[in-house]
Amino acid sequence: MRSRKNKRRTKRILNGLLILAGLGLVFLAGVLSYKYFIETNQPPEKQVYAKVDHKLVVIPSLYMTGSSGDTTKNIDRLIKAIDQSDNNPAKPGLKILVDPTDGYKVNVTGKIEKGNLYPMIALGMTKGTNDPKLYEYSIKAAMDYLVAHYDMPHVNMLGYSTGAAGVLRYLMNYSNDKELPKVGKFVSLDGMFNDRYAAEPGESLKDILKNGPKQRSPEYSYWAENSEKFPKDTQTLLLSAKHPGSKESDNFVPWADSFSTYHFFKKKGGPVSFEVFGGSEYNTNHGKVCENPQAQGIIERFFYS
Repeated sequence: MRSRKNKRRTKRILNGLLILAGLGLVFLAGVLSYKYFIETNQPPEKQVYAKVDHKLVVIPSLYMTGSSGDTTKNIDRLIKAIDQSDNNPAKPGLKILVDPTDGYKVNVTGKIEKGNLYPMIALGMTKGTNDPKLYEYSIKAAMDYLVAHYDMPHVNMLGYSTGAAGVLRYLMNYSNDKELPKVGKFVSLDGMFNDRYAAEPGESLKDILKNGPKQRSPEYSYWAENSEKFPKDTQTLLLSAKHPGSKESDNFVPWADSFSTYHFFKKKGGPVSFEVFGGSEYNTNHGKVCENPQAQGIIERFFYS
């Protein structure tokens, strides 16, 4: 009898310990999640790099990836296609991966050879995200590295998908930083600025370009509330695909999203244009537009002509 009571008591104690352990793990996960949120949502501290006496003069183009963080299946293919063209002076240079979970430290591979005045730089992150702030801060960390190692009269930037929102945030918040080079040109390739909100019935692309979309996401509110910070001196191209099986969309991001910020650029008075490109059912899909020959040609001419 006493033995059974002891067994039941032991079982209750073990169950209690398991519950406490579970609560402890939940608490620890919450602490780590909060720590990650705090760390990644703060601008990166400027890294200190060894002094470079004779900096190579370059005018780079930074190609920022999308939500996966990876560059291999999109940006790398775009850079390779532009490199294979004989109609521009650009050559591949560096690949920079930024770690938003570790103080935005940069991992740099590749090399900018002497004589490569227009290096193409693939920019990605070690962790994928849909948060434009993390793209913005990753770009800032990459730019700090480049400024420390190269003499750059100005740079060009391309943002693909959510990366375009990160580039725009960077332009809005760092364009007046005297320690950073000016961004001469900006391409948004199927950029996401309005959380994939579609046009309302009867709402035309002309309406969206003039007044912005009727359906407006919380992310769009950021652009509206900070529209006075839109760049005025950066030549901007908003570029989006027309998928043959979708109406005014790349089969994922509607034009009411990718062109939603056009009117802010226009009201600011800066040089802005938009363009729609076509192609096959395969390469007008959002995830494959970096492989689209029409898009590649438009980007090549815009950056290097």
